[in-house]
Amino acid sequence: MTQRFTPPGTEVRDVAPRTQTSFAKVFATVLVASAVALLLSWVVAPLLAEALTVSLGHEVEPPGATMLAFDVLLSVAAFVACAYAAARICYGRELLAIIAVCLVGWAVFFYEVGGFAGMLAAEFPLWYEFLPSHVIAALIAFWLVRRRES
Repeated sequence: MTQRFTPPGTEVRDVAPRTQTSFAKVFATVLVASAVALLLSWVVAPLLAEALTVSLGHEVEPPGATMLAFDVLLSVAAFVACAYAAARICYGRELLAIIAVCLVGWAVFFYEVGGFAGMLAAEFPLWYEFLPSHVIAALIAFWLVRRRES
């Protein structure tokens, strides 16, 4: 009777302790991830939103609720992806990386629209201007990081 050899069932993993990412690496990662997220949400997302709106047969001038909703969804997706990527790079400082990427995005948006006065006087509806999309992106990215760890 021949029995096949079965190796012991030990878990194979990296046994070296991981150290926290340095603040310099976190800073550099946040700068790059924020730049990519802003590029995606300010250039790519509006173009895709316009294409999706036209494919559904809606008008894009003036921007209607459909186009703005697509823009918000795509922008949130861009910030989720970039914040998640930054968190994965910044071991031990995931929350800091996520908050920093989304905070930079919100600060640039707030500056570009002219603060609260600009948000109130904008051509877009208030739900679009005041939607906490960066907070939503940060919460989703944090949930994804925690989900992956468990």
